[in-house]
Amino acid sequence: MSAALDVLAMEGGHPVDVDGVSGREELARCCGEIWLQALAVYYRDCWQSLRGVASADPEALDDLTRDRRLLANLCRPLDADPEVVGDAMAAGLDAGRRWGG
Repeated sequence: MSAALDVLAMEGGHPVDVDGVSGREELARCCGEIWLQALAVYYRDCWQSLRGVASADPEALDDLTRDRRLLANLCRPLDADPEVVGDAMAAGLDAGRRWGG
């Protein structure tokens, strides 16, 4: 806890604020990319489960076809509607599309 207090008490403010707006925008972009990659993993898990890949984790496909609670958690930081994202994913899966291609 004391280490965290030392960081907060740094001269010049919090490291994220040192660059001002551009630093915060860069951090937000990086965070957005991380969450988009999490959505990509979710989609790939669904795709593999549909195709019967033995190593696939069926949790994402079960979520997509049921209450979409996991998808809602992934969409929340991106301020995305999980129903819209889920419907788009389901359409992509039905069409045989892979994430990003």
